[in-house]
Amino acid sequence: MQFFYSLSKHEYLIFKALLNELVATALDDVDFSFVFMRYKKLCTSEHLMPLPLEAAFYHIQEMATFQFVVISSKNIKLHCRIKLGFPLSEAEFCLRQMDNLTKKTI
Repeated sequence: MQFFYSLSKHEYLIFKALLNELVATALDDVDFSFVFMRYKKLCTSEHLMPLPLEAAFYHIQEMATFQFVVISSKNIKLHCRIKLGFPLSEAEFCLRQMDNLTKKTI
């Protein structure tokens, strides 16, 4: 949970997009291109300018260094497969906690 507090707004939205895509597809790993499209939609709903593809992938790589996510193929950025580095239920719990914290501070 501590790591969630250190995420930037963009990192948080990228992670949320990954989680949403995993839940929607019921797969263990998903294509980064779908996560990126979902991330851009989340940015629009938050009135935030999305990062370019390269920058968004950089943040995925940063999360991978902390084993927050696992990148299965690093060759092609747009079509690499990404999965969580810990159970989906824990990730959903952390996101709910962060969402509740955000609502309280607004």
